[in-house]
Amino acid sequence: MRLGDERMSVSVKQIEAIMKLTPAERYDHFVKVVCDTQEVWSLYSDGWVMSQTDDGTPTFPVWPRKEYAALNAVDHWADFEPRSIELSEFLDVVIPELTEEGGLVSVFPVEENVADATNDRVEQDIRDYLNEWYG
Repeated sequence: MRLGDERMSVSVKQIEAIMKLTPAERYDHFVKVVCDTQEVWSLYSDGWVMSQTDDGTPTFPVWPRKEYAALNAVDHWADFEPRSIELSEFLDVVIPELTEEGGLVSVFPVEENVADATNDRVEQDIRDYLNEWYG
């Protein structure tokens, strides 16, 4: 999806502003948006995209909206397309499987700039936000 595409649910101005936030601010934005929309976005092509930390730990990059995921479908991820995951599946299946396999959730990465959060923290922050705002 191109930034000029009129079907986008997020304006170009908003995308540019959010992308400039600190990792911690993007993390907070991620939690709020995924709770509001009940979905998480990543990239898929015959399997989910994976990356890794400098020490080789596998990471699963996720974004709060399709538009942000699409912006990352470049270079070695050019064959991948944005695909959503229901929030309940993300919490109940994806995070536990990643944890069991020694992987980490990479929340809203922008280039090499990502929030520092454990899988447990990501899950708990989302559940806390859901409980606080949606009971």
